[in-house]
Formats: sequence, C-alpha cells, structure tokens
Amino acid sequence: RASAFALLDAGVETLFIANRTFERAVALADALGEPNHVSAIDASDLSDAKNVDMIFDATSAGHDGAVPALPAHVVTAKTICYHLSYGKAARHFIAWARAAGATQTFDGLGMLVEQAAEAFAIWNGVRPETAMVFDQLRTGLADGATE
Repeated sequence: RASAFALLDAGVETLFIANRTFERAVALADALGEPNHVSAIDASDLSDAKNVDMIFDATSAGHDGAVPALPAHVVTAKTICYHLSYGKAARHFIAWARAAGATQTFDGLGMLVEQAAEAFAIWNGVRPETAMVFDQLRTGLADGATE
C-alpha cells in the first residue's frame, strides 16, 4: 500500500494494481485517489500487455517459493523487476524475472539498509554511510547466512 503511494509520488504515470483478489486491488486503487493514473486489474488481463516498465512485487508469496501469476511476455530487457522482500523470499521472483529476459532485477535489501540509515539519522543526527553495510549484508546472504 505505502509503495503504491510512493510510486505515484515519484511520478509514475500509470499504475496497474493486481492482487490475489480483484476486490482488494480495486479497494487499493480507490484509496490512492488517482483514477486518471491508477487502475485495478486482474493478472490474467495482462495476456495482451506490452511495454511494462516495472513489475513491483510486494506480496509475501515468495516466502513459499511462489512467483506472481504474470505472463512472462510482459517482461523485456528494459523492464525493472523489484521484489519488496530480500534474500530467500525474493529469489524465485528474481529468477523468474531473469528467465523472462529482465536485466534489471532488484530485491528489497537496499531499501532495508536505507530505511535503517534514515532511522539512525533521525535518532542520532548523523546519517551513516550505507555502501559497506549493504555489501556486507549482500555477501552474507550470498554465503547462505540466516535471513
């Protein structure tokens, strides 16, 4: 929900929201209050979709190894594929996106690190450098560290 608001604030022109239940997608689209920019869709309605710029997966399905029920043809080399989770929870989505042709795939680890840095700055008045923390976490995850 918060990510949808942030995407609109960032200037996304058109946002399609799919959910496991269409009614929940409609409710979120309505709550965003941008009917000229936001539409609720059924994932199966994407069979004719082309030129999808970004797929943002904010579901918990990755924790069970599932990927979105999206047709792979909506992904191109230019499609940004982002999973809100990181580590094991995002692996299947990232693998699906890469297999479909995406060259820009990301998980939520960077967001986690940057949110922690912002919280630290609020409490301490100093914003820490995050590159080293991100690299250490990414290396630990690649080495099989507990998530």
